[in-house]
Amino acid sequence: MSHIAECRSNGVQILSPDINESRWEFVTTDKDIRFGLGGIKSVGQGAVESILEERDASGRFADLQDFIQRVNLSKVNKRVLEALIKAGAFDSLHKNRRAMWEGLDGLIDQAQRLARQQNSAQETLFSLEEFDDQAPAKLELPGIPDWPESERLKMEKDAIGFYVSGHPLRRYAESLERFATATTLDLRRRSGTVIVAGMLTSVNVMRTKKGDQMARAVLEDLHGSVNVIFFPRCFSECQQLLASEEPLVIKANINLNQNNQNGAGGGEDDDEVVNIELFAEEVYPLEQAEAAMARRLLVRMAPDVRSQTFEEIKEVVALHRGGCVLSFEVETDQAFVCLDAGRDFGVNPSRELIERLSGISGLNTVEVR
Repeated sequence: MSHIAECRSNGVQILSPDINESRWEFVTTDKDIRFGLGGIKSVGQGAVESILEERDASGRFADLQDFIQRVNLSKVNKRVLEALIKAGAFDSLHKNRRAMWEGLDGLIDQAQRLARQQNSAQETLFSLEEFDDQAPAKLELPGIPDWPESERLKMEKDAIGFYVSGHPLRRYAESLERFATATTLDLRRRSGTVIVAGMLTSVNVMRTKKGDQMARAVLEDLHGSVNVIFFPRCFSECQQLLASEEPLVIKANINLNQNNQNGAGGGEDDDEVVNIELFAEEVYPLEQAEAAMARRLLVRMAPDVRSQTFEEIKEVVALHRGGCVLSFEVETDQAFVCLDAGRDFGVNPSRELIERLSGISGLNTVEVR
C-alpha cells in the first residue's frame, strides 16, 4: 500500500481494474497505472486469458450481459465474476456493484440456456442460421441501491488486497491530518514519540509470560500501514477500542528494529531492512481525540463582529465547560490580535461545541489546536 501512496504523492494514479482496459499485469496509461486482472483474488490465469482472448478477437464488452454471453463460463465461473464485481472491474459498464452481484444468477442462467440452444441448433444448418438471427432478450439488472461505500470498499479490499477506488478514511482526512504528527510514510525518518491516526485492520491478542493480555495490531492510514504493539497496561485501558472499526488516534513511541539479512552491518543499504513498530501509550477514538488531546480552541472573528456575537458565544460556551483554553483572534486595522478568554472560560472542544460556534454569525473559523 505504501507504494500506491508514493505513486499518488508523485501525481501517478492507480486506476481500478477494468474489464475493457486491463491486461494480466499492471499497464501504464499516460501518467497513470491500470491495475491488472491477475492481481484480483480468485481470478486465475486461465480465466484472464479467456477474457483477453475474447476481447482481442471480438472487441470491447458492451455490458455485463454481453460479457457473460461471450466468455467461457467454465473458466470465468460465478466465483470469478463475483471477484471481478467486488474489485470494481465492471464499474465502467455499470456503476451499481450490488445490482450486478444480485443479477448474476439470471444472466448466467440465460447465457447457459443460449449455449445449450446453440449446441442443439448445430444439428442442422437451417436451424443454426435461424438461431443466429435471434438476439437474446435484454435482461435488466435489479433496480436496488448500491452497497454503502464502507461495504463496497471492504469488498474491494477483500478482492484486491487494498483500496483503489476510495478509502474509508477519506472522509476523516481533515481530522486525521490535524491530530497526527506523522503518517506511516514518515516513521522511518522519525524518532521518539509520535501521534498517528487511522484504523486498525487486524488485532492479534496474546499473553505475556506472566499471563497478562497484550496485542499486536496493524494501523492503516491514507499512506500505508504499520505494526502497533499494545503492552498490558495500555491494552487494559483501550481493549474495547481495539475491537472498534472506527478511526483511532494513537500516541506511541517509535521502535526501529534493524535486521541485516546479509549478516554484515554498517552498509549503505541497511535502511532497506529496518522494521518499524510503534509501542502504544495512549489511544483515543477520533471523535473524542479533540477533547482529550486539544490544548486550545481558536475562534477567528470577522472584522465587523457585533457585541451580540460575544453574548451568543458566552451562552454556548457555558454549556461546554472543560480544561481547554478558549482563544479569540480578532482582525484590526493594523494586525491580528489573539486573546485568551481566561481559566473561567475553559471549554470541552467537542464536535457539538464546534458546530454550534461555527453557526454563530460573525465568526470566520473555529479550530482545535
